[in-house]
Amino acid sequence: MKLKGIEKAWLGAKQTRRALELGKARTIVIAVGCPYLDELVTLAKKNKVDVERYEGNAIKLGIACGKPFPVSALALMEE
Repeated sequence: MKLKGIEKAWLGAKQTRRALELGKARTIVIAVGCPYLDELVTLAKKNKVDVERYEGNAIKLGIACGKPFPVSALALMEE
């Protein structure tokens, strides 16, 4: 799975949390085993942001993003 529009994304759980707090995220993607799962889902629901579960782990999500490192979560932005 390749993610389209990845150039408009904040990668990583901490950056995803920040995007949610700032109201910039439109959709978040969370990998299996993300250590901040509950916190991110709670923030997303509070801000009415869509949550998508990636069925692979952080390594596979990083590969899907075209990155050479694990990505446990990401926030997608809209124009």
